[in-house]
Amino acid sequence: MIYFKSFLAGLAATIVAELLILAAGIAALVIMASSQPNNSETGIGWDPVSFARTAPGWTILVFAFIIGFWWQYRRHVVR
Repeated sequence: MIYFKSFLAGLAATIVAELLILAAGIAALVIMASSQPNNSETGIGWDPVSFARTAPGWTILVFAFIIGFWWQYRRHVVR
């Protein structure tokens, strides 16, 4: 049961990390769009799926899972 709870905590940490990355990307796009002059021929696009396929994207998500798993596992083992 300890491993299952730790797995769920790691999964939750991964989901939260992905949502934070998504929010940071959207905020960056809004800032970049407002700082450039308004021209009808330009556009800014971002694909969150392509970020998740890159090595830094997987590294961040795996690291978040490991931290969440370790945190919950450590809490249950000490008790």
